[in-house]
Amino acid sequence: MNDEFSRVLSQQMDYYSNDPSADQINRMRGEISQVRSVMIDNIDKVLERGDRLDLLVDKTTTMQGNTVRFKRQARRYRSTTWWRNVKLTYQPSTPTINFS
Repeated sequence: MNDEFSRVLSQQMDYYSNDPSADQINRMRGEISQVRSVMIDNIDKVLERGDRLDLLVDKTTTMQGNTVRFKRQARRYRSTTWWRNVKLTYQPSTPTINFS
């Protein structure tokens, strides 16, 4: 049994050391490993991009709320200054009495 095992072992060692088809298998395994790592990197990038898109959506929502608030305050300020101007322009002048 030991002789048979050593013969099979030497044949297998010869095959994987010298046979070009064994090299192709190892090369394919290496390529598959590379493709797998690239796919994992791409998936990670897509997930990061999704997180950034969520953050961007949140920021735009906040900005939209701020613009509505700013617009309301600008209208109020414009109205206040317009009324102030009207009051100053149409303010009746008080007659001055001169006692000399």
